[in-house]
Amino acid sequence: SLRAQGLDDYITRDGMNYLIRRPIFVDHGATFILSGHEIEELKLSQESGAFLVNAGEMYIADIKLSSWSEKNKQLAYMKGNSKKRVFRPYITGWSASKTFIAGSELSGLGYSNAKSYGLSLTWGPKQLKELDKKRAAHRPTGIIVDNSFYNAYYGFYSYEADDVIVVGNEYKDNVIYGIDPHDRSERLIFGYNTAYDSQKKHGIIISREVNDSFLVGNISFDNKGAGLMIDRESINTMIYGNTAFGNKQDGLTLFESDCNIIASNHLLNNKKAGVRIRNSIDLGMFYNHVEGNKKAGVAAYTVDLLSNAAQETRDFDLDPFHEVGAASIVGNTFTQNGTGIYAEPINSLLI
Repeated sequence: SLRAQGLDDYITRDGMNYLIRRPIFVDHGATFILSGHEIEELKLSQESGAFLVNAGEMYIADIKLSSWSEKNKQLAYMKGNSKKRVFRPYITGWSASKTFIAGSELSGLGYSNAKSYGLSLTWGPKQLKELDKKRAAHRPTGIIVDNSFYNAYYGFYSYEADDVIVVGNEYKDNVIYGIDPHDRSERLIFGYNTAYDSQKKHGIIISREVNDSFLVGNISFDNKGAGLMIDRESINTMIYGNTAFGNKQDGLTLFESDCNIIASNHLLNNKKAGVRIRNSIDLGMFYNHVEGNKKAGVAAYTVDLLSNAAQETRDFDLDPFHEVGAASIVGNTFTQNGTGIYAEPINSLLI
């Protein structure tokens, strides 16, 4: 036991409440369970550098889990305007891992450091490719259902993850994004989530070759950026039955992402466009209700990013673009927007 080894301070307990002061690593082949039957609240110490890393199977159900400042005796809360990169505990699932989280409240996780953003499912670590190529080939996966994520750096992040299901979660007051699947993740399902009050950017964003995914029945509002965004060569996404309102930018933004369907969404009262489409082709926009957006109901256009000063740090080998735009806009309702449909310059538009 820890006590026999003189390591009592690693874990302290008060009834069903626990404080962890060291990292916990779940090895390949191992299973780690945090259940509401035994635990009411689990605090990860910020000052001691605690975090959870999963290379096997991790189950978290019906508990409260938070990053905890022992110095301040409170949640390690982060403000979006902070210039400091301060460590906060996080959860990361590596290659071949399975992560299952349900019915829990997760607060204050993550900070600005790769793979440490909050709840992250990511390929890696790099050394695994040399040590165990077979295991490295299995990308992480997980099911995240019916949780509340509060003040995470990113509420959800993925990198080369597959077949992840994220359903019925609340993402509130997160620092950068509520939900952010990234870099070549595939076959993801995001359904019936609510993302609001993101401090710096978007409620829900899919970015950089995140393909063959579903964005269905989500609600995203009052975010600093867009409510929903599809970005950087992310294709074959079904964007169906979502609601985005009151966001400081667009209801739905699509940048450099082809072959996506936008159907039966409600996009209203956003500060910029209801739907913004840039450098994207083969888009179908069917039977959406777009109302009360300050700019256009739909703004569709092409732009040369190479000459755009805002894109000067972009890696065009990693994030290419074509200056072509084409969309079909059929059966939609546009009401009281700044402009109904704005399209210039664009190659093809079917209305």
